[in-house]
Amino acid sequence: VTGGELFERLVQHGPYSEKEASRLMKQIGEAINWLHSQGVCHRDLKPENLLLSEPVDGEITVKICDFGLSVALGQDGTLSERQGTWAYWAPEMFQSSQRYGKEVDMWSLGVILYIILSGRHPFDAPGRSDATMRSCIQSGKVSFAHEAWSAVSYNAK
Repeated sequence: VTGGELFERLVQHGPYSEKEASRLMKQIGEAINWLHSQGVCHRDLKPENLLLSEPVDGEITVKICDFGLSVALGQDGTLSERQGTWAYWAPEMFQSSQRYGKEVDMWSLGVILYIILSGRHPFDAPGRSDATMRSCIQSGKVSFAHEAWSAVSYNAK
């Protein structure tokens, strides 16, 4: 794909504007909605698994890739095996006894949106250990205090 990974674009150019982020998230959300309607959970949504292409009209198109950990949901709509990149896991994924559903993909989309708007992972910080990061994810507490959020509207936060 001509535009490369969303991750690489963020590293090279920084966060997207709210308008651009809205366009990207609409496409990603529609693709995940379709995937879920087919009874499939991706389980590894992250900027590295979102490819960008720029068609002739200049609009960026997002393609989801790396379906290696995707799986059909069970008859009850849930799963038990933990897969994917833990930094994008929903809090329930850390509870080994708890089953989870397609909602974990929606959590990952929220993490991705945070990154698209700020250029930062919501639960990571310089010097933060993996254990502390996991604890932050499990608590679900997100901060918008970093200076990267100063230019982002209240509604987008």
